[in-house]
Amino acid sequence: MLTIRAMLPEGVHHWTAKHPEWEGPVSAYAIDDAALGFPVWAPAPDRPEDQLVPATRYAIGDSLFGMEAYPGREGELDLVLWSERIRAVIAGDTLINLGNGLEIPASWLPEGVTVEQVATGLRPLLDKPVEFVLPTHGEPADRAALERALA
Repeated sequence: MLTIRAMLPEGVHHWTAKHPEWEGPVSAYAIDDAALGFPVWAPAPDRPEDQLVPATRYAIGDSLFGMEAYPGREGELDLVLWSERIRAVIAGDTLINLGNGLEIPASWLPEGVTVEQVATGLRPLLDKPVEFVLPTHGEPADRAALERALA
């Protein structure tokens, strides 16, 4: 399979590392938008608050720092973000690429949630000028890959 590496916009940095509990590489991104002293923002937690870094919670439909939150594979637990400034979908574990193209991984969905339900919640992103998709598993992708994944 041909791998196309997306040219990321200025100020967006990507790297991969091996995860101790995962066979494939895990992607990480840094976006040069924050400064020291900024508050930490996070989606709803999946464990008790006292086990987490203190953070202000955001939810589906919220807009923060120019990014809009969309529903992910686990509702409020795995949100997908849209950044107008860098024209990118920040996908979390909702959209991944393990070598077969960008996809919503059916085996990672909670019981009772379908790929079609997740895709339906993300299709409004196709109305945005998306140029990049930044998954946590796999290389960055482009708009065409997002269109195929949500078809």
